Parts: sequence; structure tokens; C-alpha cells
Amino acid sequence: FTEHGSIRVRVAVEQSTRRPVRIDVVDTGIGISRDQQQVIFEPFTQGDDRKTRKYGGTGLGLAISRTLCELLGYTMEVQSEVGVGSTFSILLGLQSRRSVYADQETLRKDQMMVSSRSAQQRDPQKIEKEIKEKILVGLQPFSHGEWAHMNINRVALFGRNLNESLSPRQYDRFRAALTEYLVKVQPSIARIGQLFQIIHVDPNLVQTLMFHADELGTVSGALSLNSRVSEQESRRFEAEIPKHVDQLLHAFRVLREMILREFQCNPSELLQAILEERFASSKAVKLTYPRPLAAKNPRTIGTNEDFTRIIELLIDTPLISRESTSDGRELYFLVRTAGDRWMMEMRDGTVTLDSSVWATVFEPASSGQPNRGLSQIPPILAIYGGDICIKETVREGGTTVLLRLKVAG
Repeated sequence: FTEHGSIRVRVAVEQSTRRPVRIDVVDTGIGISRDQQQVIFEPFTQGDDRKTRKYGGTGLGLAISRTLCELLGYTMEVQSEVGVGSTFSILLGLQSRRSVYADQETLRKDQMMVSSRSAQQRDPQKIEKEIKEKILVGLQPFSHGEWAHMNINRVALFGRNLNESLSPRQYDRFRAALTEYLVKVQPSIARIGQLFQIIHVDPNLVQTLMFHADELGTVSGALSLNSRVSEQESRRFEAEIPKHVDQLLHAFRVLREMILREFQCNPSELLQAILEERFASSKAVKLTYPRPLAAKNPRTIGTNEDFTRIIELLIDTPLISRESTSDGRELYFLVRTAGDRWMMEMRDGTVTLDSSVWATVFEPASSGQPNRGLSQIPPILAIYGGDICIKETVREGGTTVLLRLKVAG
């Protein structure tokens, strides 16, 4: 809201590397009071109603901007004085990302990786693999039943009966779904789209994804600001919303399947090799398994490295914390396939768990407690559409863990 003066953009760089670390947008506008600075990043919020009437706007710009910054691991700040102007800053340097990291070891590795990039050329194939893994993580919220997928479907459900959704009885819920799409879901799609443009995938499919995401955003923005639309607009929106949602979810599904084709392994063979090696070398854990493990050895979604890591964690980490591990463990493995799932059961004959703690075995530790190795498994499996849980506990037979992976193809 700068009627006189200027709007300037400044970029600060690190002297040694010339790497941008800060972007400032400085205006000589009306300024923002301290109280108003606490709320301006909230959706549909401006300093006060008088500004909305005088200058217009939706109150979504800053909310979307900050959400995009957070998705990229950056920080957005504001400094302002009423009657003087405002400075909005985006911190790009590593110091702005400290809050993103749960532990300093992860931060240290990230710093080492950044500093080494200028010293040596990284393997392009390794970089592409890392980007594809990030895409799979980013796509997970859009898989069936997850929050972003549910939000998009919620918008479609409201949109298919628009007259009812715009009624006073339903509009608050409809507007909440539209707001979540604009502030959280659409920026996530934008970030995924940027990653897709770096790797080699069908550009037309990526353009389709971004087009329908933007079109749905345009419709969502219009309906979130005005519940009174003409009959002609209502019919048009009722046709457009389901179309954009269907095309969005279809593009997500196809793109995810294209990437997953490159992440395949043979878990039965890997498990057999790991167990044979451990059977010969390990004394602390007694391993039992049929030979061969299975008649069928389908390829599944995942990588050799990740699957090996999971099996090693399951063998080396007790299902419950013990004061002493000298008693040893007795593990029995069995694999089978059912439909599009490869399943592995691991029974620990030395442990009996109460059903009330089944769900906590693979959860991160509570605040202040060190994380157990088993909590690392679910995030890895989630990338490839797999899962793990406690299947059952039998007093005389021990506790059985069920791990499932999606069969490729």
C-alpha cells in the first residue's frame, strides 16, 4: 500500500561464495503496527477492515508467501513502523533453517554437503535420485487417505453441489476447505512441480498438474471471497471443480507410478542373504526361517539400501527396551504375497506385549527421550507406500511384526 516513495528489492550475498542469503522487500507505505504484525500472516487477514475497503486484496498474499518459504526451509520476517514503511525479509542462509532440523547432527551434515558442492562436482545420477526421493516424500500427502488428498476430495465434494455448499449452513465448512487448499495444498503442489521440472519426466504431464492446480486455486479464491454467485457461474464452477480435481489426482497417481518404477528391489532375495550372513556370524540373536524363504520372489517398490536398513534395525533393536540384552532374542521370519502386497512376518519369541503399547513400538520417543531405532522404519516405508505394525501377541508364542511392501507393476 505504497502511494508515494518507492518499493525496493535488496539481495544480500555471502562474500566468499556470492550465495544469496537474504532478500528484502522495502516499501515507504503506510506501515504496520506491532499488534497487526502478529496477525497479517493469517489467511484472509489484513491490518484492519479499512485497508481492505480502500486498497482491496484478499488477505491471502502473505499467508501463501510464508507457507512457500517454510516449505523451502526458509524464514520470512517483517519489520515495520506506522507512517514510515515496512521491510519483509526472506532468510535463505543455513542460519534460517536451524529450526527445521530436529538435531544438530542433521544440520552439520547439511552444512558439510553445502560447503562441499563448490569443491567437487556431484554425480548427476545421485542428485536426480535424491530429488526423486524428495518428490516421493512430497507426494505422500496426496496418496489415498492422506490430508492433502482428503482436502482436494473435500473441495470436490462441496463443488459437486455448489448451491448447497454456498448456503449459510454449509459455507463456513466449504470456505475452510478452500482456504486450506489455497494456503497449504496449492503451495505444496507448486514445490513438487519445481522438483519435477529438474528431473526427466513427461513435461506435458507436469504442465497438466500445474494447470489444474492453478485453475482450482483461481476458483477456490473466487468462492472463498464471495458466497453469492450467479446461476451461470454456479453451473460453470460445478463443472470445473470436479474436472480439475480428477485431473489433479490422476496426474499425481501417474507421476508417482513413473518414479516408483525406478525404485525396485527383490526383498525375498535380500532378506535371505541377510539372514544367512547373520545366521553364521550372530550369537546374540537366534534366527529361524524356511529355506528357501518363498516360492515366489516378486520385485517390490523400494531400494536395496532402504530395505537392508529396515531388516538390520528389526534384527538389532528389541521391540521393548530392556535393561539387559544378554538373554538373546529368538526371531522367526516368514514371507508371502497377497494381491499387490509382499508381506514379511517376524516373530520375536522372547517378547510379549500388552495390546495397549502396540502402537507405540514404532513411534518416535517422547520429548527428552532418545529415539529408538524402530521409529526410523515407518518414514522409510511411507516413501514407497509400505507400512509396518504389530500383528499379534501370543502369551506362549511371542510377538509378531507385520511388514508390507507394494509389489512393482
